[in-house]
Amino acid sequence: MAVKISDLGIQSNLADTDVMHLRTTGGIDRQVTGKNLKSVVQGYNNLYMTNIVGTAEPVFTGDVEVNSSLIALSSESGTGFGALATSSNVWVYVTTAGAVVYSATVPSWNGTKGGWYNGNDRAVAWMRKDSGDTHRYKHFLPTEQKATIVLKEIIEIGDWDMLTATGTSFKNTAHELAVSDIRVTLVNVRNDADNTMYPLTAPDSASNGLVIGHWIVDGTNISMTRVDAGDLVGTGFDNIGYDSTGYNRGFITIKHKAL
Repeated sequence: MAVKISDLGIQSNLADTDVMHLRTTGGIDRQVTGKNLKSVVQGYNNLYMTNIVGTAEPVFTGDVEVNSSLIALSSESGTGFGALATSSNVWVYVTTAGAVVYSATVPSWNGTKGGWYNGNDRAVAWMRKDSGDTHRYKHFLPTEQKATIVLKEIIEIGDWDMLTATGTSFKNTAHELAVSDIRVTLVNVRNDADNTMYPLTAPDSASNGLVIGHWIVDGTNISMTRVDAGDLVGTGFDNIGYDSTGYNRGFITIKHKAL
């Protein structure tokens, strides 16, 4: 539901401590003080996203300024997600009519309007439509201008028995991002006791310069490999301290650009 700021009849002598009540026809009441009125007029964003963690569809609640309209959202889901391609970047827009819309259109910073816009629609969030057609990696956009928006994801490696006798030397974990957008990756491996964590590229225990593993990033996976014990002087991951199954072996941290 939209309320035009220009239709509020605001007096120029409104004091910092004065309070205005903005009430929608749906009965939503918001208090705005004179001191924070400027932020409401341009760039104000007080939205909350339910289901920000996981792959469930997000739901938006709260207030946001869109092209000089104060929009009050109450548990609003978006439209248009099904029409978008899988494995693609998705932008969440709020319109001046109070609709939440998913779009593949990349916004740009509009200094006059004070936000990320496409036309008169304001982009408030970014997510990824993954290969399983679900909502992944949900983030609110910054409310200030940036040359590049860089986001961070932390994903689980998953089950990996690293012992030669019972397991494998490699593990693939899907990242569900455009590889061209990935800027930094880090793989940390934890032992079965969950009391020690090493980077996959740590040196072996003999400190002779040999690394005990490595990874590469392709269009689908983080492909991880550990070095066999026989190829090391010291100790690596090919031992009984890393052979548990039904256990998340560690975490992958990815920094990637959204814009």
